[in-house]
Amino acid sequence: MKTSAIFLWLFVLAAQLASQAADYYVAPAGDDASLSGTVDHPLKSLKKGVALLKYPGDALYLRGGVYRSQAITVAVSGTATQPIKILAYPNEVPVIEGENRTQPGKASHPLVTLGGNYLTLSGVEVRYSTGSGVLVAGSYDCVSNVFSHHNYYEGIKVSGKGCSNVVEYCDVWWNVCQNENAGNAMAGKNWATGLCAARAPRGTILRHNRVHDNWGEGLDTYEAYDTLIEDNVVYDNWSVNLYTSDTPNSIVRRNLIYNTPQSPVAQAVNTHLPALLAAKNGNRVACGIGFCDEVAGSGRSAWSTNVLIYNNVIMGCNGNFKYWNQDRGSQYTRHLQESELVHPTGLQGCLIAHNTFVNSLEPGQHRPARANFNIGRGAHRNTRIENNLFVQEPGGRLADVAADPELHFSHNLWPEKPSPQVAGPGDIIGNPRLARTGKTGAGQLGSDWFKVAPDSPAVGHAKTISGIKDDIFEKIRGSHPSIGAYEFKP
Repeated sequence: MKTSAIFLWLFVLAAQLASQAADYYVAPAGDDASLSGTVDHPLKSLKKGVALLKYPGDALYLRGGVYRSQAITVAVSGTATQPIKILAYPNEVPVIEGENRTQPGKASHPLVTLGGNYLTLSGVEVRYSTGSGVLVAGSYDCVSNVFSHHNYYEGIKVSGKGCSNVVEYCDVWWNVCQNENAGNAMAGKNWATGLCAARAPRGTILRHNRVHDNWGEGLDTYEAYDTLIEDNVVYDNWSVNLYTSDTPNSIVRRNLIYNTPQSPVAQAVNTHLPALLAAKNGNRVACGIGFCDEVAGSGRSAWSTNVLIYNNVIMGCNGNFKYWNQDRGSQYTRHLQESELVHPTGLQGCLIAHNTFVNSLEPGQHRPARANFNIGRGAHRNTRIENNLFVQEPGGRLADVAADPELHFSHNLWPEKPSPQVAGPGDIIGNPRLARTGKTGAGQLGSDWFKVAPDSPAVGHAKTISGIKDDIFEKIRGSHPSIGAYEFKP
């Protein structure tokens, strides 16, 4: 067959598939007996509605109301130009509910599974699952404007060997209910997350989401590849607000991360535990950005080389940035040569730049207080910490960093003379004169709070870094850029 004939055949086939695409409808008060699924005669069952999705471009509209105990798996696939969609009916809110965490039955099973490729889920609320709220296991899938909460494990999880999935504009809160009120968490167990890309996915994008008040980690990526985490608001989660582990070539940028003093998660105490243990499980202020390779040295996953962390603002966490070495495969120590380790882990080829770190917050009773900026020992190599702005009010520690010639500090703004481990060329010491405008309560803090005044010593004193062209507001940086996440321009 000639090439022109093949193209003509493909065009005709695409046109035929497009003509077969249809819209279907379900409603809590619908009727499965009709089998039509039209807007005038909607189906009642989500599973029957999903079963009608067969061709690229098909769409299933969910009318408002509660769909109890109706876990669904979408295994068909759309195309790049004609994804298959599951959508909220315009101006209505459909709720997919696991009936107070009794459904879908088996623990760890999600309420909604996207198993095919080129699928879209948008506008729905997902709650009370025995497992995750939403699991994305295909490729090129998109989850947007989903409200996922009160699920036993993750709110939204991207996992498996798929690629190029997107989760955006979602509100993910009060998940990881296995650890609700800090009752069950222990090292290596009962430690899920609100929103994550984990266990093998490639090229996941997590952006413009609000992730808060989850009873484990907030937003994270682990044992994944090339994850992009950008423009999220993450606050008041239980253990770590934003976490990256065993994820090479990941990018964390333009995120707003903070804790508030009266967070219900941080203040919770499990009254069923003995008094001292209950106190230790409560009063927990989370770390801001946590960075650790947990399993890379075992060969189970790649280690986190070439990670870029820039243009973020972090405030009021117990350690606004913290790297620790927890690699159970290599257990790096200064007494071992790198050649003796399976895969020595550390900050390798990483860049931490143009971030604004404000005031590490005391964690409360029975909790160790971390410094504002923390890097523990590891097999660090060629890692740069540049153009960051630090604020630490009196009474808190500024930095706790292992002395290592492979950690290269320069052009940072410090509120006081820093220790030799973190001092570098081009450093500025002074008050950065932050704007501090607007409210700082939970869900109220905005990035404008972190802008700098025209006479700030941060203005014009950063070094130019290739590859970082803009600031937290995506405003282009000048030829003499400002230190910190915000670029001041007259």
